[in-house]
Amino acid sequence: MSEPKGPLDAAINHLTNRLNSRGEGSEREELRQAIRVLEDWPKWEPLIEAAQRKINIQAMDEGLWFVAITASEEYLQNALRELHAIIKQAIAGYEKGQS
Repeated sequence: MSEPKGPLDAAINHLTNRLNSRGEGSEREELRQAIRVLEDWPKWEPLIEAAQRKINIQAMDEGLWFVAITASEEYLQNALRELHAIIKQAIAGYEKGQS
């Protein structure tokens, strides 16, 4: 096994070592799943960061959060649709990677 390049590699190595030292059973499958998640992390990181950026922008957007007598539903819906599209893209990518 190669030397870990960072915390993610170190975690994968640690879980792989645990997996290799265990017998059969549910713990082995849980370890396999955890390793797959960590190995896939780099491809999900940009989508997660995009979602976080959008959440941060929306959190600061007074047009979404001010207390008003009337609110523009179109404005709110457009902002939420943008966030929904990012989440949908992440889910579609995850499901494609699972098949």
